[in-house]
Amino acid sequence: HQLEISRLATQLAVDHYNYKDAEEETDENESPEAAAQQQEQRNKLQQERLCQQATHLMIDFRLAYVEEELNKLKTQIATTKDNPQQLMKLMGEYKEMQSVRNELAKKLGSNVVR
Repeated sequence: HQLEISRLATQLAVDHYNYKDAEEETDENESPEAAAQQQEQRNKLQQERLCQQATHLMIDFRLAYVEEELNKLKTQIATTKDNPQQLMKLMGEYKEMQSVRNELAKKLGSNVVR
């Protein structure tokens, strides 16, 4: 359930709609320096948003990969009943992958909170 909550939080945090910041029209009395400073601030905010979205996408990708590996390990564990050593090895790998998945979910959650 924690993994699903992290995914939902990520979807809520990342803006899926391409929108343009509401740009205030340049006031005739506004100096070119002030207009340039406002544009620089908008650019910086957009860059931060893009960075956050890229971070979310990378973590989502890694999480999907880890889940796929966990599914493969589950299948291997189910088919490896006659070899106890191989079964223990696979179970150890499964446990490690679960830890990786949990860490990724935590990172995803902490990035949403920021």
